[in-house]
Amino acid sequence: MATDMNEAPAPLRRRRLWELPEAAHELLLGLSFTPETLRQHVAHALGRMQGGRCLLQGSAADILFSAIHDLGQRNALSEALHKRLDERHALAQQRFTKLHDEAALQAAWQAALDGTEMVAALWALLTHRLGARLQVDALFEARGWLLERARQGLAQSGHDSGLRAALDATRVQADALRQRLEQQQRDSSAALDALRLELAAAQGEARRWRERHDAQTTRHDATQAPATVSGPRRPSTPTPTPPAAPAVPQLHPVATAVAPAAPPQMQGRRILCVGGVQRAVGRYRAHIEHLGGRFEHHDGGAEDGVQQLQGCLQRADLVLCQAGCINHEAYRRIKRFCERSGKPCVYLPRPSLAHFERALAQLAFDDNPAHNPA
Repeated sequence: MATDMNEAPAPLRRRRLWELPEAAHELLLGLSFTPETLRQHVAHALGRMQGGRCLLQGSAADILFSAIHDLGQRNALSEALHKRLDERHALAQQRFTKLHDEAALQAAWQAALDGTEMVAALWALLTHRLGARLQVDALFEARGWLLERARQGLAQSGHDSGLRAALDATRVQADALRQRLEQQQRDSSAALDALRLELAAAQGEARRWRERHDAQTTRHDATQAPATVSGPRRPSTPTPTPPAAPAVPQLHPVATAVAPAAPPQMQGRRILCVGGVQRAVGRYRAHIEHLGGRFEHHDGGAEDGVQQLQGCLQRADLVLCQAGCINHEAYRRIKRFCERSGKPCVYLPRPSLAHFERALAQLAFDDNPAHNPA
């Protein structure tokens, strides 16, 4: 077969998991690992990244989706899963490595499709240095192989029982979605009530300061009026300067009680901190309240439910996300919410008070807040 002059040369080494297309990630993870095994591998890799034990929440589909989301680039998770796949399919990988042309690879792949080692052969083919030239057809044939096995399994178990199982699964999923929707509606209603109370309190405070300012202005005018008409004029004596009017109080008295070094954009802001070490939450709270802000914490799914996170995000003016200490479902919700709402979100690389303070020092609220990765 003649080689096209415009065709890119084959790499001199095996391809890595993060260099494969996303469709390959779905097939390889879904067919190579059981849901529980995949959960364990992902938790172990994230625990090594964070330097501790990691407990993942969410369903098996959530874990698979989160893992696939992180496989598009080289990181600790993609490297760990590449190693696990190499260990699981070592024999097939050794056989395919000895093949040095496309015809031999194609023949070995077709033989695997007729047997029971399709998944191992797919991994060996895609990671082969010539695999990029055959991956489109191989992925298409792998999906056909999977559909055929599913059809055979359905025929063996009985058509009616398969339909009942699918219907039951659909009902369970519908109930879960209905419960999630109801919880989100309750959270939204509670957040709206809280905002209404805060608005009423702010309006009342502004009204009291305005009345106090008007009263002081009236008293000042009353004391200055007699001085302008009493006594004969003395041209040779300069007119005494009237006393200065008392300073008008600001409409935000809380700001005067904060230390001069505190950033003014923190005054009255609700700061949501997601994740972090539990023993340091008190220090985070003390630091935020010292700056004049209001602190709220969510552990990112370890004990607090992920469903509660939506209400916390809606109430917050700023989100501090300690990405290394939360599960993938919480991270995905925070990222999607802040992108859609435009709410500022700072991602902290490590759960330490130094990174926490540095992120607050770099923050600047404006009319169009943007994401500021720390």
